[in-house]
Amino acid sequence: MCRAVVQFFQFAEFRPDLPKVSESDYEEIVRKVSRIPAWSSGPRTKVVVPGYRDLHSFSLGQTLAIQKNLGLWWPAYWRVGNWRIVLPVPRSGQERVAKWLRNRLDHERIQTVYITRFKPINHCLVAYHYTSGQNGDTLFDVYDANQPGKLVHLTYRASERSFYFDKTWYYRGGLVSLLGLYVSPLF
Repeated sequence: MCRAVVQFFQFAEFRPDLPKVSESDYEEIVRKVSRIPAWSSGPRTKVVVPGYRDLHSFSLGQTLAIQKNLGLWWPAYWRVGNWRIVLPVPRSGQERVAKWLRNRLDHERIQTVYITRFKPINHCLVAYHYTSGQNGDTLFDVYDANQPGKLVHLTYRASERSFYFDKTWYYRGGLVSLLGLYVSPLF
């Protein structure tokens, strides 16, 4: 889901002023957008999604078309970049990731990130906004596909050079390591 959120943000233009089209047309639109690599610059012109104002309304109105055509879920487990979760993550690297993520968001590029503690959590999120705090701390607002209607945060504490994820129904909350995702074919 996180990959699809980024792809639709980058490569689709929602046009509520245009009339809705058939389900088969929407299925083709989903396939077209989901086949564009998330790390690429994409096509010269965005793929038009007629009849909807944003991805949320589109996913509510065309749930089956999206589910059937986004692609398979299991290849994400075999991504080449997943090997990184077994390696230690130095705090200096987390400081660089925090700066990189703020820079991406400053340039209006939402960013898929991967949080891990090896066990008990390995999970993708989409960072879309941040608020700078005192002493270099940063509060990132993130989309969590496991909690689509809830505002979820990822907090970077500069003094510790560490990220912390909110408590959720599937994670007790606390320290996580953050890795960029979909920024190249390998990662």
